[in-house]
Amino acid sequence: MKAPLLLLVFAVVSCVHRPQYYAAADVEAEECLSGIFSEVVAVPLETNGLCRLGEVRQVKCDGGDIFVWSENGIYRFDRTGKFKNRLSIDTGCHVSDFALNPGQKQVMILDNIQQLHGVGYGGQALFRMDLGKEAPRQTILDIACYDNSLWMAVERLMPDCHFEKRLVRMDFSGQAEADYGLIEVDLGRFSLSGSHSLELSVSGNGIYAYAPFSPKETILQDTLRLLSGNMLPPAGKPGTLHVMPVRTSGRFLFASYRKNVSEKENYLFLYDRKKDRAYPLRGFRDDFYQTGLVKNLHALDLHGREYGYCKSGKEVARAFPGRSETANPVLFLLKLPA
Repeated sequence: MKAPLLLLVFAVVSCVHRPQYYAAADVEAEECLSGIFSEVVAVPLETNGLCRLGEVRQVKCDGGDIFVWSENGIYRFDRTGKFKNRLSIDTGCHVSDFALNPGQKQVMILDNIQQLHGVGYGGQALFRMDLGKEAPRQTILDIACYDNSLWMAVERLMPDCHFEKRLVRMDFSGQAEADYGLIEVDLGRFSLSGSHSLELSVSGNGIYAYAPFSPKETILQDTLRLLSGNMLPPAGKPGTLHVMPVRTSGRFLFASYRKNVSEKENYLFLYDRKKDRAYPLRGFRDDFYQTGLVKNLHALDLHGREYGYCKSGKEVARAFPGRSETANPVLFLLKLPA
């Protein structure tokens, strides 16, 4: 009798810890935005001769300010979409990344020759640092301002000719304060480390890097391993910080992988820790403004409290009749419930 009884106990325990699925693990579905997000606000970005936007590469928000990186400029709007000013570096170099320093109301703009430009929210130039001068064998992957410091994720060519990812903390004069190894979290399976888009993020009081390196076939099991092993940030060995395949946003874990050259590998993934529910999705259906399918979302702040996406032309015609097809895009701001 003991063996059947033990089997019954194990079966009950496995059922208790099995997450609910919005769809079967191998089937992607569509979920309405209203089923996940507590608020969706449309911000029609003003269009005039001073702020003609091209492809929107990145959006970041701080309070009532919205910063949009498009082409070679960064444009500042308010929460109604009114254009405020353009931030530029005026050196002939191209913008390669930017970060907000809300405490000082500054924008840190990284150019393509690894110079960092400090610019006030109003557009005034404040300082310039050459970050590549002291470390010519490294590439800066991402920058962020957190805990009154500048953080840089870098990839370095080491003396033995292998590449290593590091996270460097420095003050705003360029003095290094700390240096950490950046390692992919152990997912308990074999994987080939590769080049992935990487974003610095914050969870609680810890900083980590988010890169969607889990393929769609394993993102669910990888997420369950992170949860069961208590491996979410800021967990890590001394002197190292993790690269995570999901972004932590309070009760939600989120991943979004997009590559135009390989559409079949693209995915959206959301895991609700409160409901113990997984959402493997091909996109969110916009039932607020009827703009169609939302296939990609971007975090607009380090903590992932707010997400956003842009749409324009015919996709916004229903919500904004009469808006020109050549007008700047409409930015949609989404908040996750607590």
